[in-house]
Amino acid sequence: MRIKINGYTIFLSAIYFLVLFTFAPIESIYHYYPFLWSLISIVALAFSYLMPFVVLLIMQKKDFRVKKKSYGLILGAYMLVLIFSTLINDGALEQGLSYILKIISYTLIQYLFLKKNPRLYIDFTLSILWIYAVINLITVLQNPGGMYIGVMSDGSSNSWNWFLGYKNSFLPYYYFAAVLGCAAAIIRKSKRFTIINYIMIVIMEIALIKVDAVTSYVGMVIVVIASLVTGVISELRINISLISMIINGVIFVFLIIMYRVSPFISYIVTFFKRDLTFSNRRIIWDRAIDGIQDKLWFGHGYQIGSDVAQVIGMQHPHNMYLWQLYRGGILLGLLFAILLYVSLQQSEKSKYSKLGKFFVLALSIMMVMWQFEAFGDNILIFGLLYLCFNTDRLGSLEQGGQIK
Repeated sequence: MRIKINGYTIFLSAIYFLVLFTFAPIESIYHYYPFLWSLISIVALAFSYLMPFVVLLIMQKKDFRVKKKSYGLILGAYMLVLIFSTLINDGALEQGLSYILKIISYTLIQYLFLKKNPRLYIDFTLSILWIYAVINLITVLQNPGGMYIGVMSDGSSNSWNWFLGYKNSFLPYYYFAAVLGCAAAIIRKSKRFTIINYIMIVIMEIALIKVDAVTSYVGMVIVVIASLVTGVISELRINISLISMIINGVIFVFLIIMYRVSPFISYIVTFFKRDLTFSNRRIIWDRAIDGIQDKLWFGHGYQIGSDVAQVIGMQHPHNMYLWQLYRGGILLGLLFAILLYVSLQQSEKSKYSKLGKFFVLALSIMMVMWQFEAFGDNILIFGLLYLCFNTDRLGSLEQGGQIK
């Protein structure tokens, strides 16, 4: 079925583009166009405070009914803990509120799209992210040594920056595009779309290879493989969500706890030809663990990058789970784990078993990547969780192998 274009869809698409562009800004703009970056920052701040009210008004006018409230309740509790921790630690409250409101706004806009026009959401989001990927590859090929000099949290400089920013910043955009594209290919069963999707993934992979982002590259390859084997896996009567949570827990304990006292990990590092501390991750992890132990229950709250760097040596511990524990202690870490499990379970229980199993595998792969990479505060992280939670909504596009 064709997408119906009317005033509402145009208005919603315009808001969505502005939100995605300002809430997940392109880092190279800061270097080349500082005035535009300042303008984007102002717009993002205004949007973060106003957008939840705008979306709620739309929901009231369009008579929306929220049936599944568990995701919103858990996410709300997560945000309250983060704000409370920020308050008691005299942290960066304004930045923390802005970050939380960005997540709320993006989630609400996702809800509007998925409720009324999930096809438009898929096409519009992929179009934006694919354009980003093409431009980014061009800048990588034109500037193999880096596009501009960036400054790290410790004051040192690096040249590994391109259109989408530092090389680790590619992953949230690329992974979200790969997962959404593969999901759309499963839904549509269109050879033409599948070929286009794979071409775009190859474009992303070339960029990751060129910048030596090994973890990101491997994760992208595995998610493509996952999309190809979901037909077989969907026939298996096993709870992949539970297995995924257990495996990630074991990996976390092994890497973060055992790594501190066991030399066995050095053999693994040597095998993969990486340096003996996973690019100094062990040092960062050690400092992060010490910081977590200092404020075990409520953490340090939301802090600006330089304040985090004073404690752990960098702006991010390069481990998502340590990041949650550092920010909000055991309470925030537990709520984040519950949010992950609820999202996994919604995909697992979906009546569209092939799409559901793919989302479970895709999120599980990302959860493993979180053990080694810094996704930062990119809102697309929560965007992917909400997609998994709404597997049935996306799956409803499929009817007899065609788009309704």
